[in-house]
Amino acid sequence: MLFRSKTLCPACHQADGKGQERLGANLVDSRLVEASTDVVARIVLQGKEGKIGLMPPLGTSLSDDQIAAALSYVRRQWGHAAPVIDPAAVKQIRTATAARNRPWTDEELAAIK
Repeated sequence: MLFRSKTLCPACHQADGKGQERLGANLVDSRLVEASTDVVARIVLQGKEGKIGLMPPLGTSLSDDQIAAALSYVRRQWGHAAPVIDPAAVKQIRTATAARNRPWTDEELAAIK
């Protein structure tokens, strides 16, 4: 189930994935789209601070299945060919980062392998 990724994500990132200035990152050209599952799941779970602004944390609103479906969709769009995300991996990352109460930074995400 893609839940509402076709309405929730495009609100900031646009249906074409090119984002909106000061609101949503360009996913078409983003190196993070094809980053490890550990990185992309953390961004959705706890959010991300960046040059564009804040990617809000969605971990309290979305299930592991919903996050995996949305990430898998994005990772297969706009010329990307990254592997799909397993909901079990999202669950594991959610558990491992449960104490996190602030968004991730580019520097923190770059340190994750």
